[in-house]
Amino acid sequence: MDFGQEEWANATKHTYEISVLKPGDIILSTSPGKESQVIKKFTKSPYSHAMLYADKTIVHADINGVFTTNPQRRLFPDGTSLVLRLRNGNAATGFAACQFALNLAGSSYSIPAAVKSYSLRKTVLQSESSTQFCSRLVAQAYAHAGVPLVKNPDFCFPGDFANTDLLEVVSGATRQAVPAELDLAATPDTVRIHQDHTYAWLRPLCDLIEDAGFARPDNIADALQSIIAHPQFDADACQLLIASEYLTDYNLDRIPNPHRYDLRAFESILLARPREAAHILATEYDIAADIMRQALSQYPQYDKVQLRSFRLLADMHRNRLIQSEGRIHDIHVLATRFNHTPLALKSASSLAGVRTFLTANQPRQ
Repeated sequence: MDFGQEEWANATKHTYEISVLKPGDIILSTSPGKESQVIKKFTKSPYSHAMLYADKTIVHADINGVFTTNPQRRLFPDGTSLVLRLRNGNAATGFAACQFALNLAGSSYSIPAAVKSYSLRKTVLQSESSTQFCSRLVAQAYAHAGVPLVKNPDFCFPGDFANTDLLEVVSGATRQAVPAELDLAATPDTVRIHQDHTYAWLRPLCDLIEDAGFARPDNIADALQSIIAHPQFDADACQLLIASEYLTDYNLDRIPNPHRYDLRAFESILLARPREAAHILATEYDIAADIMRQALSQYPQYDKVQLRSFRLLADMHRNRLIQSEGRIHDIHVLATRFNHTPLALKSASSLAGVRTFLTANQPRQ
């Protein structure tokens, strides 16, 4: 069903059921905008956008480039989004596809490349450009994981994923949004702010590298490798990183979720919802522990490079660790106070691990 702008705005909103989704799931969607309507008509499909679910986040290519988005900020009328999963797939394949897509964070979007799909999707002609568009990102991710979902991963349509026997519809993957999710959607989108801050340093840096006669980096990972290969860009990278506010974006979560950083505020929520306390605490622990694991993985990668821009990035990840330590500490206190012994023990173990790491990895002067 096609929705106009007014019909879309007034329709009962649905979102994704995170407990059902698995990393590697392909999400097809549409929107009421003119661009979406043109794509659907052009491709003869009810869907105009393709995304990849990557464990609590979505990675996709939109007009701004390749980035992630919060799945529960995506609200839509019933019947306007479809979730597909690889038949007889396994976790390793989904993980490999997600990792490929996530590694392309910061890549540029190309409308001309997307348009070429109309004439090239049934060929085996490969793209000479590393730019992305939504269906290319998903198809290339799965091709990298060893699963050719479409004839040509470089040129394809979102609707192509709905027309392959390699994928099946995931039942129960969408549901009506609850009031808290509707409220969340009304708060500042911190992921979008982070995306803006990322491009505020990444694109000017890529311009500088290209203007100096070197190959233009395609994404964040390539840009960082270019700094290592050409250290003369280190000072520029530092200035751009600092000016962009990217290095302090880990604090953005305080805007929509102040309770995560205030023990009394968090406790008040649990006291007001005693039957949900165990679930709330467990969910918050999973979120904090995931951030902790990411930072633990990323910090050493930056810390080993003897360049100031990498030092700034290493310090950023160390600060993320310190912040996650504080959150897990509060969860431990409240799990103990509310007699949730298993979580109290698990959080205590996490605290011990992160504190040992922080002690052993003091910031370099």
